[in-house]
Amino acid sequence: MKKLIPLVLLVFLFTTCSKDEEVAQFELTTEITPLDGGTISPSKGKFDSGKEIDLTATPAEGYLFKNWSGAVSSKENPLTITIDSDKKITAVFEKSDGDADGIADDVDQCPETPVGETVDAKGCSDTQKDSDGDGVTDNLDECPDTLKGTTVGSTGCPTSPDDSDDDGVNDDEDLCPLTPAGEVVDEDGCSNSQKDSDGDGVADALDECPDTVEGESVNATGCPPIADDSDTDGIIDDDDLCPNTPSKEIVDANGCSDSQKDTDKDGVPNDIDECPETPAGESVNGQGCSDTQRDGDNDGVNDADDECAETPEGEGVDERGCADSQKDNDGDGVLDDMDQCPETPEGETVDENGCIPSAKTFVPDDFFEQQLINSGYDDILDDYVLTSNIENIENFGISNEGDDSDALIDLTGLEDFISLTNLSLGLISLDDNFNLANYQNLKSLDLYNTGVSSLVIDERSNLENLTSQGPITLRITNNNSLTDVSLEDAYGSSIIISGNTKLLSLYIFDGDVGDVIISNNPSLKSISFETVAMDNLDFSNNPQLERFNLLVRDGADFPLDFSTYPNLKTITAGYDGNFSSIDVSKNYLLEELDVSSSGSSSLDISNNSLLKTLIVGSTELTTLDLSNNNLLTTLLVFNIPTLKCLRVNQEQLENIPEGWSNSSDVSYSLNCDE
Repeated sequence: MKKLIPLVLLVFLFTTCSKDEEVAQFELTTEITPLDGGTISPSKGKFDSGKEIDLTATPAEGYLFKNWSGAVSSKENPLTITIDSDKKITAVFEKSDGDADGIADDVDQCPETPVGETVDAKGCSDTQKDSDGDGVTDNLDECPDTLKGTTVGSTGCPTSPDDSDDDGVNDDEDLCPLTPAGEVVDEDGCSNSQKDSDGDGVADALDECPDTVEGESVNATGCPPIADDSDTDGIIDDDDLCPNTPSKEIVDANGCSDSQKDTDKDGVPNDIDECPETPAGESVNGQGCSDTQRDGDNDGVNDADDECAETPEGEGVDERGCADSQKDNDGDGVLDDMDQCPETPEGETVDENGCIPSAKTFVPDDFFEQQLINSGYDDILDDYVLTSNIENIENFGISNEGDDSDALIDLTGLEDFISLTNLSLGLISLDDNFNLANYQNLKSLDLYNTGVSSLVIDERSNLENLTSQGPITLRITNNNSLTDVSLEDAYGSSIIISGNTKLLSLYIFDGDVGDVIISNNPSLKSISFETVAMDNLDFSNNPQLERFNLLVRDGADFPLDFSTYPNLKTITAGYDGNFSSIDVSKNYLLEELDVSSSGSSSLDISNNSLLKTLIVGSTELTTLDLSNNNLLTTLLVFNIPTLKCLRVNQEQLENIPEGWSNSSDVSYSLNCDE
């Protein structure tokens, strides 16, 4: 794989011209008022005279941009200014006022004041305030100083009080509105004939026992009747929930003994219930125990959860209550305590030890099987190989150097190479049924003249490295593992490489690839085409791109726009190109640029201040300005009949770097227009 670089006999020519006036620079400074009102971008800097700068004022939370002052007076934002002198510019911000009432939002207690209404210092108008708290807003309140709690009408003024029962307590405060005439009342308007202080149902005026305990039964005089205790358990009949307690049994506060209670409501009295906390709804035996409380085989798992109810005594069990002598986890008919192969796949036939007889992999292709025999993985050509011999192979290759290299090879059986991570296939003929999805663990694939004309790599593949030599149509999309792709002699109708999150490098040497799409690869750093013919190239949205190499043949004709790739450091574009334009104006980190034989008629490198190496030859350039490229140490200019002068700055002119060379008829000058 060789890169063709023309060799040209170069002669140095030094020309002394008059010193041009250097471009003046002016300083921009900014201020913000108030200080916490927002930010300005850019905030300061020195700029060349005549340069246009876009100033953007960004308000902080709670502020709005008002205007610019100082060297300019404007309300535009962003604002474009022209640097023609030192300038000091102030961005003026003001606090937000959502309802435009003159009170800033951060202190406005009434944020939705109707338009046009006058507000106080808190931002509230009369239609929003109720100063005396009577429920009538100030703008309607005819009695603005009403006492708290006073009943008022729609005008905010008190209504006239009434005393219907003439007991001296107004109706709106009277808790006993129908007091008999002449009876003395308390502050609530209630007389003794209307009150029952101990809540026993007898009015205070008739109650001979005014302090009866809450809940006790009383007679007409408000006193408890003489109590009875029929079962002599110490609890009077009125309070006894268990009236027929057997003699001498101890009872609780409700008069109930254990023989009368069933706390867990399982139908078994507490005095004989061996499981006193049976969950509601569970059936129990005569001792009051349910399956969730019993453990019939004493294995530590209650009967309700025990899937193996008769575990032999002393055997350890799992959470289901089953010992190994009761389980057959892989369902092969051999119990776990006897099973020497405990993870037999479902449906497999096993021997008395629970193991599958030695498994074999079907390999119908004789050439493939002979390769296995030659590598020591098989011993006889019989279309089968022991699976155990191949399932741990990590690296494998098949190559045919014989006369029958065009014979179609069947790779059936390769799918049982379950540990395979590196596969090399060369000088064999495969059809397009070669499917990477069959080899999930494969990390590296090398194809050399295999006849695979179409290959798809997508999110299902774990492939990390792909190398291919020979005609191929390639589609690599949405893969999260692939890092490197290298193609040689790539003759195909299209190449699509898009949406691959880890792809770092793409290299294609020699071929005719038609339409090429390399897009949306967020980690891609290097794209390289060498002596490749193509119809179209889309290399959009590869934000980390640092190196771009495009040596085309057959006169590829399309523009090259590098403006969205700020990380590019190296660009090569040419060999037999006919690119309508090459835009490097926004590649501020660019260090190396080679556009020889690119077909370009113009080249602007004024923004590439870090450029160290420039090669330009066999183009139609008429001008080339190097005056902003102070770090340029290597320059090669050749075979450009239309170029007569290289513009340089005074420092360059006085000390032409040793690494600069150009054709003998090209001069250096401070002004190539003269």
